[in-house]
Amino acid sequence: MIFRKALEMEMIKKDPTEIAYLKKDKKTIEQLEEEEIPKYLEKGELALFLNTAMHNGLEHYYLMFLILSYTGIRVGELVAPKMERYQLRKPYNQHNQNLLQRDK
Repeated sequence: MIFRKALEMEMIKKDPTEIAYLKKDKKTIEQLEEEEIPKYLEKGELALFLNTAMHNGLEHYYLMFLILSYTGIRVGELVAPKMERYQLRKPYNQHNQNLLQRDK
């Protein structure tokens, strides 16, 4: 992109990245099957986890894990909110390009 702009501005005569490419390693089916799949909680496991957090966790654990599991925001966004990001009179909040729908 930078070289294209330099070419347009006639700062260079030829784009050196024109013939560049990234080599991708082709994986076999066996290699793909050996890769570890990311761990996600199933619906029942999430319910058990939230129930455990509610009854055995510290004071705000249940609410914190509930918000994290259903909104997709990151921990840092949850523990350090900036109030100017929130518009409390609207039915939704835009938070770092994520749209969070509030119940009416």
